[in-house]
Amino acid sequence: MDTSKYAIGYYPAPGGHFKWVHKDHIEKAPQWCSVDLRDGNQSLVIPMSLEEKLEFYHMLLRVGFKEIEVGFPAASETEYEFLRTLIENRM
Repeated sequence: MDTSKYAIGYYPAPGGHFKWVHKDHIEKAPQWCSVDLRDGNQSLVIPMSLEEKLEFYHMLLRVGFKEIEVGFPAASETEYEFLRTLIENRM
C-alpha cells in the first residue's frame, strides 16, 4: 500500500523555545485520563447510581484507560459509596 499520498494534517506551532514545536508528528500515543465519572456525572439531569458508576468504571478499564478520575467523596452519598466500594474491593 502506497501511503505517500497521505500528508500529515497539522503543522508545528511557531516558536523556538520548546523542542516539541519542531516535531511534525507524535512519536507515541498520548496518555488519556477519563473524567467522565467526576465531571461527566455532574452534567447529567439524573446522576448515575452506584451500580451505573461501577458499570461505567469497568467499561473504562475494558477499553484501556490507565488513569480515571473517579470523584470527590464529600460531593454526595453516592460518590462516597462509589469510592468506598473501589477502595474496599481494591479496584
